[in-house]
Amino acid sequence: MDNGEVGFLLGVVPGVLFTLRNMLDQVRLVLRAKKVVRDRGERFDHVDDLSAFRSFTFKSSEYVKPTDGPGVREAKEMLLARRDKYIYNHLKGFFLIVVGGVLSAFLGALLRLLTGA
Repeated sequence: MDNGEVGFLLGVVPGVLFTLRNMLDQVRLVLRAKKVVRDRGERFDHVDDLSAFRSFTFKSSEYVKPTDGPGVREAKEMLLARRDKYIYNHLKGFFLIVVGGVLSAFLGALLRLLTGA
């Protein structure tokens, strides 16, 4: 591998780690929300139902339905409270991956040109 490739790989690592940490935090929150619903004897379909997950992601006003029980409503509100931060952190991770990879690849290639190695 040359310096540009190594630079790219090293440049994307912080963004990938940041994004994975954000995903892990979301999984922990979903598990906590499922526990709240299970403790109240209800069923939570956040991941199982694709339309519910889509409304969580794109149409947050339609995510909490009037037919939801109190446990499901509490769990959904808990997820909605972190929704904007989750999406913002994913966008930030994407930015870190793209900018880190391109900038590091450029610096690696430039270093190779300057050192002649």
